[in-house]
Amino acid sequence: FDPAVQRFLSMKAHHYEMFKPTPKNFAFAFFGMFLPITLLAWKMEKDRVTLDEKCRRGEIAYKDRSWKFV
Repeated sequence: FDPAVQRFLSMKAHHYEMFKPTPKNFAFAFFGMFLPITLLAWKMEKDRVTLDEKCRRGEIAYKDRSWKFV
């Protein structure tokens, strides 16, 4: 029986009961997860709309489109 392992397993079992939300926790979650995902989704949507508009206006020839075989 190892007391360090027991402490670790107890901590893992009761982690959510002892969790206290703080501004640092919120900042980590927001800037580490939510903000990058949101910015990436926004950028991808903007690029998709821009490419679609260029294709519809004829600025990009069909032979030059990179996704025509997808």
